[in-house]
Amino acid sequence: MTSDELRVHWACRRGVEPEALAAALVAEVWGVGPGELALVRCGGVPWVRIGRGGVGAGGAGAAPDAEGRWAAVSLSSSHGLGVGACLGPGAPETATVGVDAEERAPFLASGACAEDFAEVVLAPAELRWFRASARAGAAGSAAPLQLDRLLCTWVRKEAVMKALHTGLDTARGGVAPQEIVVSPPWDEPACLSHPEVRLTDHEAEGSRVLVSTAVRFR
Repeated sequence: MTSDELRVHWACRRGVEPEALAAALVAEVWGVGPGELALVRCGGVPWVRIGRGGVGAGGAGAAPDAEGRWAAVSLSSSHGLGVGACLGPGAPETATVGVDAEERAPFLASGACAEDFAEVVLAPAELRWFRASARAGAAGSAAPLQLDRLLCTWVRKEAVMKALHTGLDTARGGVAPQEIVVSPPWDEPACLSHPEVRLTDHEAEGSRVLVSTAVRFR
């Protein structure tokens, strides 16, 4: 199975915990009953163990390389919006998945300074397209457009970080956002810094919610 053939299954629901969404996805995609699933965290990373006798939600569980069937999953939540993603049967054991979602309206209304946020999130190469596009923007429309582009870039990077199984804490082996380079938001999504990651953009609720999924395929 190639990375292009590896499908990510995802769902986005309001008022639903992402853990419940991920478990429901695994049950549907893998064709098993909810009672056969256990959401466990291994080193802080969520997985679903398939088979009776597993550890319940929140438990430490066994490592994903332990005997049994494991589904790679990823979780995200924002403003009461739950998002879950999983890989299906047949995915290589080394494949991992990441998902992130953000609502456009709250971010655009937050009063965030696009330039300040860009300095924190973007790599030097990304800052070049950000500043060039800001200069080219029409007066009065540049700021919200730039914030929307930054949000798209941030969602992509979060999905990549989850697929890489890394956090933001660089003191504990995490990866800073500036170390992840993605394509400009108007281009096809791609992770330029980590070519083993396949990145895909989605939208939900009539484009009010930005969703990105990432698969690390080794």
